[in-house]
Amino acid sequence: MGGVSGISTIEKIRIDCMKPNFRKVLEMALEEGVRYGYNRAYKHVENPHEDAVVDCVVEGAMNSLYEWFVFEENNESN
Repeated sequence: MGGVSGISTIEKIRIDCMKPNFRKVLEMALEEGVRYGYNRAYKHVENPHEDAVVDCVVEGAMNSLYEWFVFEENNESN
């Protein structure tokens, strides 16, 4: 359980000592999204048009990225 101090082992881990491997997290998010989008493209159509597959893959990848990452909005005009 919580041990003598009442603090769980997970709570004892110092977050400031950890650094995520952003490349692996990004790769995982993209692969998850691409697989989802590809499967979605073929969900109801046996031979979807190439553009439909691309659209589903892009949408799946972007949705996955938004699930795993927080993007700051850039309000500057380019």
